[in-house]
Amino acid sequence: MDLYINKRKFGFTLVEVCIAVAILILSTWALFRSLNFGYTLIHDIRELIVASSILQRQIEMERDKILDNVKARTFSPNAYYAGDTILYNATGSVIVEQYKAIPTTEVKKVTVSITWSPRLRPTKTLNKRISTIITKTGINYL
Repeated sequence: MDLYINKRKFGFTLVEVCIAVAILILSTWALFRSLNFGYTLIHDIRELIVASSILQRQIEMERDKILDNVKARTFSPNAYYAGDTILYNATGSVIVEQYKAIPTTEVKKVTVSITWSPRLRPTKTLNKRISTIITKTGINYL
């Protein structure tokens, strides 16, 4: 009597199933992490575009003023943007200083800056600034 019977193997062993499940879990985790990173990055870029728009609007408002009326001050960035994205914990400032390359009172350097916290990462602080030169007679007369 032959005790050895040749059987074909069907199915997977427990070790193979565990390895396959582990690979599936790791790949799903990596997919969700990359989607979360992409969403956060898109949101940060969107806030940066909003901040750039506010800065450009504010710098143009400063350039429209008479030179003697341009003063250092703070402003609320959220008051200038009526879109659906408002910067979280945003503060803005206008800094006016003498332009050092030309020692005269008729030329001023104006810097407008905004500091805010991203909504998805409120512990981080972002800032953006823009500068321009304002003269009493116009930019073409420097």
